Amino acid sequence: MTTSSASRVSFIAIDFETANRDQASVCQVGIAKVVDGEIVESTSWLVKPPTGLSDFEPRFIDIHGITPAEVKRSGISWQESLQRIFSFAGDLPFVAHNTSFDKTVYRRASERVGAAVPAMEWFDTLVLARRHVAAPNHKLPTVAKALSLPDFSHHQAEADAITSARIALAISHRQQLHTVQELWARPVGNIRTPSRQRRRSTPQRFSRVGDLPTANTEAHPSHPLFGHHVVITGDVDGFSRDEFIIKVAELGGQPQLNVTKATTMLIVAAHQYIGVDYDHSNGTGKEKKAAEYKAAGQRIEFVGAKMALEYLTASIPAIKQRPAQRPRPAQVEIPPKETAPVAGNLPFKPVKQPSKPPESSPIPAPTIRPRSAPLPSETIPKLGPSHQDAASTTPRSQHPRKPAYRLPRIVIAGISWTLLVVAAICVALFLIASTAVLFSGDYPEVTFFSWVIGLVFIVPLLSLPGLLGYFLLRRHKKHQRRGLNV
Repeated sequence: MTTSSASRVSFIAIDFETANRDQASVCQVGIAKVVDGEIVESTSWLVKPPTGLSDFEPRFIDIHGITPAEVKRSGISWQESLQRIFSFAGDLPFVAHNTSFDKTVYRRASERVGAAVPAMEWFDTLVLARRHVAAPNHKLPTVAKALSLPDFSHHQAEADAITSARIALAISHRQQLHTVQELWARPVGNIRTPSRQRRRSTPQRFSRVGDLPTANTEAHPSHPLFGHHVVITGDVDGFSRDEFIIKVAELGGQPQLNVTKATTMLIVAAHQYIGVDYDHSNGTGKEKKAAEYKAAGQRIEFVGAKMALEYLTASIPAIKQRPAQRPRPAQVEIPPKETAPVAGNLPFKPVKQPSKPPESSPIPAPTIRPRSAPLPSETIPKLGPSHQDAASTTPRSQHPRKPAYRLPRIVIAGISWTLLVVAAICVALFLIASTAVLFSGDYPEVTFFSWVIGLVFIVPLLSLPGLLGYFLLRRHKKHQRRGLNV
């Protein structure tokens, strides 16, 4: 990258990967060192999570590709990692993309192992990107593409750290800002960056309470947004403010512009997750007001940006409507057939004609089951741990199945490899022995024909345990990719 000769931008770009949702479960560290506007060194290493090796979630393994076996083989402790970080960084400040995540990982992992947490100076390239880069969203790959930076392997800690450093240097060169303090200084006066100009040039559709859409009463009652009065503070990546409001209404929630006594959910887009360490005192006015209402006894759920995206993109089947009943035709009494009067009998009394058939009643409107009584045939997918309590009140069936006992993955993997190795050894010993007997001449009854017959019939039999092991291993790998516990 070409940088200005006068650039004095120096910092340490850092990135963490975690094993699960617990931000103390750091499993990889990536660092890139920038001195006078140039990346002079970078490195990464695996870390044994302070939360333990057994807590890797399959979804996180799919994201970054780091497995417990790799960490166990070459990972180091978090205490050693802290020593490496400080020896590498010296007195330089830290830079990361979305520092709220990396700072929390750094602090919570240190607290988990009982290590002191030295106060470090942190700067956020996400803030720079929002201020200086016009893009659909400001995720790391999107910003890198908008700045024409080289491709990289996302969610590899060293590659992410290098890309964060390149973003800072690109903006530094573009804006002719030559120190970290100048680069992250807040804009003053009437300075407008491209992203701000784009936001202000697009009028907001829902600027008054009367403009807000009403909640969709036909949405699925088990969706985590259904029935909630939802307020957002900040911007959720991938959704404009108006798109967010429309989506919430479609899913059965009632969007609001401000926190009121009717509010039951506040989405805090500035935080990826809302943990026990969440501090509303440094948040927006909406966060502080919601916290006051919650302290006074109002039931308000605080939701981070990651969980909000899961809510908005969750796949929930539409509510099933009962088919409309066709109106039955009105029953008409058919009079008996008229006959001529018979002499001696009473004169014929005509039968009273039936009244005009009533008009068909309109087709009755389909009925919607209330939230508390879903149809038994519906299958409600599991969305996430934060709303399992809400979903648990809606049973999937009247008679839930007992969970089947499943062997641990390491046991199945061990059995599979044992069967494969045993079968391979048996086949190899048979081939060596039979070939030696054939060519030794000590057994004239063993001919080439009998040797071929032995290969055709005996080798497959010896290979059966190996085939069974291969099948178990394939099934184990398949379920591991899907994130299931086989």
